[in-house]
Amino acid sequence: EVTVGFIPLTDCASVVVASQMGFDRKYGLKINVSKEASWAGVRDKLMNGELHAAHVLYGLVYGVHLGIGGQQK
Repeated sequence: EVTVGFIPLTDCASVVVASQMGFDRKYGLKINVSKEASWAGVRDKLMNGELHAAHVLYGLVYGVHLGIGGQQK
């Protein structure tokens, strides 16, 4: 099982559709989607291990790596 966070915008459709239509099962996975309220919330949950993956803004990855807005990880 993989928990994937997302912000409810149109570009998150690939994650949501894969979960709802069962495309993940073809590869032996179970995607649990987690709707988040903010990008900061997604960042914090990723860093705390509450989410295994997330659909995020490209810059968020660099921000976490550089320690911008929180702990560097």
